[in-house]
Amino acid sequence: MTVSDPGWTPPLDATELATVLESVRRWRPFDGDALLDDVGEVLDNVVPAEENVGYLADLLGDHLAQLVNIAVAAEASDKDPAADCLIQQARAVGAKRLPAGPGPAAQQTHRSFYVPSTPNSAAAALRWR
Repeated sequence: MTVSDPGWTPPLDATELATVLESVRRWRPFDGDALLDDVGEVLDNVVPAEENVGYLADLLGDHLAQLVNIAVAAEASDKDPAADCLIQQARAVGAKRLPAGPGPAAQQTHRSFYVPSTPNSAAAALRWR
């Protein structure tokens, strides 16, 4: 037998619960080793093959977005004023579109993703404070 509380309403309807469930299913934990491997591939002395540049940019963009989400959720901007600057810089890098052509695309990917190591270091530093 269940007792119903007529004064209680669920905080989410079925559609909203399905959206939350889908988000939980897509969630993946932060993988710092994968980030370092991907950054290492881009920053290597050998320019990535043309067909891999877009893929690497997407991978690093995903890492960057995840780092920003972690920093925002941890309220890093409130704990360290420099964190807000890093978050804004990371968002700006993530919003850039890849230029046409293998040379410019590889150069932007190479240049842009010096940024993930900075927020990653900042996030690690904030975690241990």
